Amino acid sequence: MTLSKHFTAVAAFVACFGLAACAATLPPPTDTLAQASAAINRADAEGAADHAPQQLQDARNAYDYARELTAIDDNQQARYAAELAIAHAQLAQAMAEAERASQRADRADENLAQVRREISQQREQP
Repeated sequence: MTLSKHFTAVAAFVACFGLAACAATLPPPTDTLAQASAAINRADAEGAADHAPQQLQDARNAYDYARELTAIDDNQQARYAAELAIAHAQLAQAMAEAERASQRADRADENLAQVRREISQQREQP
């Protein structure tokens, strides 16, 4: 095999390999990133900064990491990081909602105790 034929064969192999690699490359996870951003915003709006600050920060960190990975075209890992951001944001939102529900239940218990005291006092009056 002559040098030029060898070079041509290697070039063809590299070109085919390059095309195959491009075909296997995933597109940027723009939809997943948008979902992660929306989930973080919902969690923040639900009071996660006050009731689940670590989980909200974890969501933001995973989201930022997903954006960094997207910038370097590591789209598979970026998708995983964006999905992780969604999970952290959903956890933060659920924890914030649970804390608010607990606070409402405590207020309801206090109100019920007050009503019972008032009824008890009314019964004791002649």
